[in-house]
Amino acid sequence: MKKMKFTKPLLMVIASFTILAFIPGSDNLKQPGYLNTAYSFEERAADLVSRMTLEEKQSLLGNSMTPVPRLGINIYNVWGEALH
Repeated sequence: MKKMKFTKPLLMVIASFTILAFIPGSDNLKQPGYLNTAYSFEERAADLVSRMTLEEKQSLLGNSMTPVPRLGINIYNVWGEALH
């Protein structure tokens, strides 16, 4: 009889953990701060700049910016931005 008292709660706990293991987590927790739209623009920009090396920051100065693939920054040419 005592064995039955512990078996049911143990099975319930195991079943609960099994169900919780398959519930997807929040995507916001998996993303770096600069990609998380829940943060303000200023917070996202500060996070992105803090992750960049000095060389990466220098490469983004000038008319044609080189890509930074590890942070998801694409190549961009700003040469004609002020024509209009």
